[in-house]
Amino acid sequence: MPSPVDRYFDEVKESNPEYSDSQAWATAWSIYCAHKNPGSEHCRMDTKDYFKGKSAAHVAIMVRVASRFVGWGA
Repeated sequence: MPSPVDRYFDEVKESNPEYSDSQAWATAWSIYCAHKNPGSEHCRMDTKDYFKGKSAAHVAIMVRVASRFVGWGA
């Protein structure tokens, strides 16, 4: 497992304590595949298909989490 996914999981759980572990892992993988390494062999969807149907606020939280690790400076 790519190490960033572990860090994303921890951040997602901290930011969303109501999430189950399954939800946090799915979100962590989505962050990784959409923003960190979309070409990874672990990622199967187009980047535009991650977080589809989520509210703008939810996506903003996930982008903020990803930015801490990707270096976007959020």
